[in-house]
Amino acid sequence: MVDKTATKLHVKTINDAKGSGEYALDGHEKVNGVAKGVISRVTNGENKHEPEPIEATASYKKYPLAYELSQTPFLYPRPIKVIVAGAGASALSFAHGVESGNLRNIDLKIYEKNAGLGGTWFENRYPGCACDIPAHAYLFTWAPNPNWSQYYVSAPEILDYMNDVADKYNLRHYITPSRKVVESRWLQDEQKWQITTRKTDGRRTVISSYGITEGELGEETVEKCDVFINASGFFNHWRWPKIPGKEAFRGNIVHSADYDVSLDLKGKRVAVIGNGSSGIQVTAAVQPLASQISVFIRHPTWIFPNLGSKFVPDGNNLTFSEEQQTQWVRDPQSYLEYRKAVENELNDGFPFFIHGTKHQADAKAFTIQEMNRRLSPRPEMIDELIPDFPVGCRRPTPGTGYLEALVAPNAELVWGELGSFTPDGIRSADGKERKFDVIICATGFDMSFTPRWPIIGIDGVNLQER
Repeated sequence: MVDKTATKLHVKTINDAKGSGEYALDGHEKVNGVAKGVISRVTNGENKHEPEPIEATASYKKYPLAYELSQTPFLYPRPIKVIVAGAGASALSFAHGVESGNLRNIDLKIYEKNAGLGGTWFENRYPGCACDIPAHAYLFTWAPNPNWSQYYVSAPEILDYMNDVADKYNLRHYITPSRKVVESRWLQDEQKWQITTRKTDGRRTVISSYGITEGELGEETVEKCDVFINASGFFNHWRWPKIPGKEAFRGNIVHSADYDVSLDLKGKRVAVIGNGSSGIQVTAAVQPLASQISVFIRHPTWIFPNLGSKFVPDGNNLTFSEEQQTQWVRDPQSYLEYRKAVENELNDGFPFFIHGTKHQADAKAFTIQEMNRRLSPRPEMIDELIPDFPVGCRRPTPGTGYLEALVAPNAELVWGELGSFTPDGIRSADGKERKFDVIICATGFDMSFTPRWPIIGIDGVNLQER
């Protein structure tokens, strides 16, 4: 006979990592005298429902582990501790998963070596620093932002967005800034990671790389966790040009990834080394300010129109009106449709990455036409700047204002290897010396994938040495 008498039975009072509260069997039925249903947990004044423990049988008791497991609902997550290195976009997304309850029963800690969150958007502050992906496709899907000021936004606005997200979704309490992971060691017997972190001196940006201890104070903390996530990224250990004499230069020399925002470039003689994404943005931003700019490059690259520029009338950028932003706030569905349209336009460009396709041939023809048009004031540059490798062989590098800067009267394009830095500037490989007040090195990052700190696994194997 089945007894389906409705009941409500308080089970116990708890006080754990989720807060204090009371368990109760809620709105269930009794089947043959055994309560079935869900557990209602009143935590900090909120009702949260969890599966009730499965009724264990006495026969399990001779197997202690099986008996304990029999009291846990099927698929109910066990408590685990997770440590994350780095507080950039990936860490914020993971923290949101924990805070929202999509990732359950997780004790999370995020350690950030820098003084603030944001990762690459916290560190990079060079002139012209921006995202070349449309802003409405460059956000967390769970944190839409109808208030982006422009179609392509600057680094400071992206950093503001990430800070706003951390505040709005209550993510900061997971993050400890100015603490650097210096070792991760797998403890085979315990099946846990042992993580050593070291406090830094509070400077804005700290390098994390093999053998570099600058900014560390020596105050160490050792913790264990079940899961360790390296979310430190790659674009934060900048690489200087491998030529001698850097210390001898008497002017200002900076790297684009560690830029000194107090520098005044107006009327200065400026050198920019590199023509990757950062070098392209730096050159376009600095040329109108400098009295003279020399751009040092070794290889040509395809300079594309802006990505996703179908929605930009002039192909450069678009400032959204307050009316447009308000309309998207009031009508989230229309905003979602706009975001999807932007995303679709980006995805439609994928076929030009496939070698030998008509899409690639059309993209090449269009890009050559555009580069020819933009370089027309100095046609001698055209053959030098158009690559001989296929379009899509490297990441597309949109360059609003870059080619226009190269053909400006105060600009000089210098090809080939560098010889050395000198007290007054740069000597190129052909022996010619050029004098500068400021040298900006947009020479990229250490992309060797070598771990930034010792990662020691089974049998003491250190991944830094493999």
